[in-house]
Amino acid sequence: MGEGTKAVSVEVRGKSWQRHGEQAWRTMIERQRASGMSILAFCEREGVSRSSFGRWRSLLARRATGAQRLEECTVGEHAAVAAPRSGFVDAGMLRMGGVSEPVEMRLELGGGIVVTIRRG
Repeated sequence: MGEGTKAVSVEVRGKSWQRHGEQAWRTMIERQRASGMSILAFCEREGVSRSSFGRWRSLLARRATGAQRLEECTVGEHAAVAAPRSGFVDAGMLRMGGVSEPVEMRLELGGGIVVTIRRG
């Protein structure tokens, strides 16, 4: 199995359950659609919480919609990289230890507004 497809067993105060990663939920949602079963029946068969299934289905649908907005977004003649309207864009981490070279990040917000962050 690829990363994110394995379930992790969790136990708290004598109660145990499986935590599934994003890819496992994507696969499970696709399997439910293909099964023709109701969500409730599928969740009971798979031993997953109906509320968790619904939460992940909603979350992944929003992410897909956000990704589509990113593809459609353009500024002038150039494609723009933009965050989904209600999402978070992970810009990665800046390593602080032992790096002496300058780092600059520019965020063009539109309307002539540019935020520049420099280190070094």
